Amino acid sequence: EAHKLMSGYLEANETKNFEFRLWMHEKVTVENADSMNKEFRSKITVTSTYLEEDDIPPTSSLALSVCENTITATATASAYKNKSISKYEYQIDEQEWQDGNETQEFPEQLEGDHTIKLRVTDNKGATSEVEQTINTTPEKVEIAGKQIPITTCKNGLYKVEHNDLKEIGQEWNKTEYRYAGVKYEDTNTPYVHNYVRFNNEIWQIIGLVNVKTDSGIEQRVKIVRTDGIENQKDFGAYAWDRAEEFTNNWATSKLKDMLNGIYYESGTGECYARDYGTNSIQKTCDFNLGTELPKGLDDTARKMIDKEVIWNIGEFYEDDYYIFNTKEFYEGEHKNTAENNKYPAEWSKETDVGGKHNGIGLINISDYGYATNGGSIGRDMCLNIKLEYEGWGYDYIECANTDWLLGINDLWSINQYISNIEGFPAEAAKIFSYGDVGTFNTNYAANVYPAAYLTKNVTIISGEGTMEQPYELQLNA
Repeated sequence: EAHKLMSGYLEANETKNFEFRLWMHEKVTVENADSMNKEFRSKITVTSTYLEEDDIPPTSSLALSVCENTITATATASAYKNKSISKYEYQIDEQEWQDGNETQEFPEQLEGDHTIKLRVTDNKGATSEVEQTINTTPEKVEIAGKQIPITTCKNGLYKVEHNDLKEIGQEWNKTEYRYAGVKYEDTNTPYVHNYVRFNNEIWQIIGLVNVKTDSGIEQRVKIVRTDGIENQKDFGAYAWDRAEEFTNNWATSKLKDMLNGIYYESGTGECYARDYGTNSIQKTCDFNLGTELPKGLDDTARKMIDKEVIWNIGEFYEDDYYIFNTKEFYEGEHKNTAENNKYPAEWSKETDVGGKHNGIGLINISDYGYATNGGSIGRDMCLNIKLEYEGWGYDYIECANTDWLLGINDLWSINQYISNIEGFPAEAAKIFSYGDVGTFNTNYAANVYPAAYLTKNVTIISGEGTMEQPYELQLNA
């Protein structure tokens, strides 16, 4: 069987040395009766052809990538000696040749294999061709019973591979799936399709994330309300906790009590809010169904929430919020014990104080970080950039601007902040409207986006994940 091993060009009086080895299949070289006394031969043929310099073709290579249903071809070419490349042409799936550039896009391609050929011509008319084949069928993962395609670009569901967390005391699944990209603005602007109808209102899917339950490490769908619940009558937003107690322990916080009490029950009762320009004061919040105000949860929504999930809060100090990137926040949130034992690093029925544990919490800082597609900066780079002001808040603001969890107002997270200074005002972590992450006094106001984990018996039965056609959920027996 003949094979072309290589080709190339030699200048006048130029020599090249090559080493060839003949490799034979194991079946014909083992010592048995059939292979004894056999003789193997191979022949190497060198063909030499004289070419004028103008006739020597350019060298070229082709790299293909796919984003959603668009194939991008990137050509690399060089002409011989003093010649130059004058033309790039492309052909996809044996269709007609078309003129192009070093980078050429082929949009709206169907799923499957596609072969693209590149033809490069230099200024003397010499040409060369090369071809590559790529498959545009995306990998998919099941989320709430629906197969969702995984993307590597723009808006969509991303596969996230975490570092090994064994060294911080827990055996975690390394793989998660996170929605990332731009939030809905209008129908003319591409946005992430993670919208879901929950509680007969619009929420969004954060992703399929790793959680700890009494049964071990599992995966659950995490969702968050797409708008805050802050527009209560005569005040702006909610305090994380009441000021005079100087606490930022989520297990005892007034915001936790409100979300898992009157908000969960669609009731009326005590809450703590901050009038603009004043400290936190006690108010009466009304989450009765049927009012014009943001309503609490209905019975079906309450049954869809997994109350057995143990929430990761972690332990963070002031310096952490100035230096941590998304990946470091994720690892910090997954510590299973607080080093100084001041506050629990997890929120569960066992660590809760006051019996208000109905599975309603807030987003983690890492949820915010993983929700960016990176824009022109690139998602991988954004995930490795610190989230404080000089990172996401200023120098790399595009990381925040391509993140669907960025709000128009400041947004509370569930992350605690630990201070070793006695009497220091209690603070918790929040996402500022400028895009950066930092800490703030817990008695100050910020937007509240309730978050929850869905039980395993909740499935998506219809919808496209868009604002116009959100995913519709069903609670199965």
